[in-house]
Amino acid sequence: MALIHLVVDDDYIESFVKSFDRDRIKIVERDFELNKKKFQDLLSIYQNNSDHFESFYQGVDSILKSKLFDEQLDEILKSISSIDENVSKQFESYLNTIILNMQTKINKYKKSVYFDNEMVKDIDFQGCTIPFFIDESKNRVILLGISAKN
Repeated sequence: MALIHLVVDDDYIESFVKSFDRDRIKIVERDFELNKKKFQDLLSIYQNNSDHFESFYQGVDSILKSKLFDEQLDEILKSISSIDENVSKQFESYLNTIILNMQTKINKYKKSVYFDNEMVKDIDFQGCTIPFFIDESKNRVILLGISAKN
């Protein structure tokens, strides 16, 4: 797998994302406890049958994503696009870069705030939290979702 490098003004994107009026922008179920339950349910589903998860990026079978991840990301991107489409594209490109390269830096991520499990960690990215499960037996990571930080 090739490493992807993208130059993006992190400060600009982060300040843009943080400037959202969260009462006006509807990010999919950002309530912490509701997301916690959904993420825990998804992990349980994965552990029983990984067929419900698809590859994050075509040809990369070591990173899987849930449908919830797609739904939440789509909602975030739509919200950003309604204000500035270029920032939305930069946000998505930079996020893709981080996710595609995450396995080379897996130890840098902290234990998830949603789980009491060392095999579930969080990526903090531009005002969002992305919990992921490390499946060592299959040499995979599973993206459970993406939510705005509380």
